[in-house]
Amino acid sequence: IKNTPDIKHYAIGYCWLDTTVKKDFELAGCTNIVCDKNYSGFSLILKSNGIEIIHKQTGGGDFPDWVKEAKDSGVPVVESIHCPRTSAIPKELVAATVVTTDYVVKKNQDRYINKIPYP
Repeated sequence: IKNTPDIKHYAIGYCWLDTTVKKDFELAGCTNIVCDKNYSGFSLILKSNGIEIIHKQTGGGDFPDWVKEAKDSGVPVVESIHCPRTSAIPKELVAATVVTTDYVVKKNQDRYINKIPYP
């Protein structure tokens, strides 16, 4: 976030509210948007905040309804898989998939993978 100060960053969700992550996001210059567990009104949140792209940090095994809602709204989702799992999101719904290890690349042979190793 700090490397791209000319871009407005948001964190949308609910599960990090009682953690230090919320404060970390704010200190980095990220605006937190709180929603319920169902991400009700997600497309409205995207539109009203002018959000143009979503970065979904995931363990790889989940496929929340909001991913399809984002795609239907014309907002691309970049999935970043950080655990050694297969993506549960159909490849047609993500603009890109980013992973960090060869093991995760092998678990996701159905799609193009951008491998960016940890520094």
